[in-house]
Amino acid sequence: MPLVDVPDANIDPDGVFKYILIKVTEKASKEEKLIVRGYARCAYHGDVLDETEKELGPDYELLCLGGGRIKHESKNHTILVYGYSQGYGPANHQKSVDILKKKYPDYKITFSNEGWILSASNILHSMSLENIPDVDIDPEGLFKYIMIKVTSKSTGNEKWIVRGYKHCKWHKNIFEQTEKEIGSSFSLKCVGGGRINHEPQKKSLLVYGYSQRYGPAKHEQAVNLLQKKYPEYKITYSYDGY
Repeated sequence: MPLVDVPDANIDPDGVFKYILIKVTEKASKEEKLIVRGYARCAYHGDVLDETEKELGPDYELLCLGGGRIKHESKNHTILVYGYSQGYGPANHQKSVDILKKKYPDYKITFSNEGWILSASNILHSMSLENIPDVDIDPEGLFKYIMIKVTSKSTGNEKWIVRGYKHCKWHKNIFEQTEKEIGSSFSLKCVGGGRINHEPQKKSLLVYGYSQRYGPAKHEQAVNLLQKKYPEYKITYSYDGY
C-alpha cells in the first residue's frame, strides 16, 4: 500500500474511546504523514498502536506522538478530542482535529486538554481505600508488574495492590500510571516488581523475576492477591529469571 492510500483517520463511528496520533514513515521513500486512530475495542493506547502496526505492515515505521480520547456523536455530527495517554503523553489535539475535519467536513470538531484529567481527578480523589482494586493487570500476555503499598493520607490505613501492563516499558511507568490513577489522597510506595505471564485460555498465571529498579516483589503475596481476583486459576510463582 503506498503512503497516499493510508487513511488519514480511522476511528469508531460512535462512542467514547481512546485514540492516538501517529507519524507514519514509508521506509522505502522516507515520506511521512500524520494519522489518527481510535477504537473502543482497544483497552489501552498501546493496543491502538499495535493494531495499526498490523494494519499497515512492515513497509512502514510508526511513531506514536501521544494520545487522548475521542467522544464521537454521529447523530449530532460532533467530535470532541480531549485528555491524554498515560503511556505516550498528550497528543497535539489541534493536529488531530485538523486531520479529522478532512474526513468529517460537515462535523463540529473541538478539542480540550483538560477534560479527562479533571473528571478523573474528581472521581479518584474521592475514592476510599477500600474502593481501590487490589489487582489490575492485562487480560493476557507477558508483562512487567509491581506491588505497591497504598496508604490513605487521611486515615493512615494501608493495603497492598498489584498492577501490571504490557504498554508500560519499565516498572517505573506502571508506578507513575498508578499514582495518576489513584490521586493525591494516597501515598504510594513500590515494594518490588517482576513479571507476569497471563494465559487466560489455560486459566494460569505465573509470577516471577524482579525489577532492576525496585528489586523483587514478594511474589507469594502477589499470588495471594491475584488468587482473590482469579479464584478458578492455577497461580504459581518463581524467583528465577528476569
